[in-house]
Amino acid sequence: MRVWVVCALAASTACSPLAPRRQWEPSAGYEQLLTLARREVQSLDDLVAEARLTVRNGEQEQSATAVLQIKSPGMLRVEVRGPLYNHLLTAVVLADTLYVDGPAVAGRWYGPADGSLLKLLTGLDLGGYDLALALLGLVQPAPVLTTAAPERDGDLEVVRLEAPAGQVRRVWIDARRGLVRREELSAPGSGWSLTRRLSDYRQVGRALLPRRVDIVQGTGGIRLEYLHCWANRGVGKEVFLEAARQGDRRLVD
Repeated sequence: MRVWVVCALAASTACSPLAPRRQWEPSAGYEQLLTLARREVQSLDDLVAEARLTVRNGEQEQSATAVLQIKSPGMLRVEVRGPLYNHLLTAVVLADTLYVDGPAVAGRWYGPADGSLLKLLTGLDLGGYDLALALLGLVQPAPVLTTAAPERDGDLEVVRLEAPAGQVRRVWIDARRGLVRREELSAPGSGWSLTRRLSDYRQVGRALLPRRVDIVQGTGGIRLEYLHCWANRGVGKEVFLEAARQGDRRLVD
């Protein structure tokens, strides 16, 4: 039975009004903007967030809550709870490995962070996209493919980024504020595509992050709404390493 669960982050307990990314000027280029957004998050030692998520599969929707912990670099832990705050599962990412256990998955599992275990849990095929970036609403920095006349969509500029072989990546950017509003990834000829819509940006420590992230693929998708977030709470590495120390896990992929 597929378990439609996933979580991610980003909101501030004291949400400040939407502000532009003042450290960036349009003349610096969009590649520099994406790199700056990534560095803002990397400047935080850790993040703890409480999130509400809605997962859609066709006409069906399921809701859950989660507590998420991130520690730089490469450590992510998500505890998902359902109605009456019943524990469903705990998922931990260490570097490129995903560990999952709990009653919702009937055992303990581990496998590549971008492999079939992730698709089993979320119903989404991220096409190798970094999981933490996808959930945070960050765009993987990449060189911009220049065009003679940049495409526009209303007040947004549409920029095409360098992508892995067989993929096309486009981002919709609010150049006035230095914020990414949308990203589309596709693999022409294969039918694979993924869309993320990013909105309601708020300040979290030194970072500007979207409070709402909508990820859509085919007739399914997830909506991430971040309720509370605390930066630099002193989360220790042992919180994440415990998952890797537990034995009796079955390899997926």
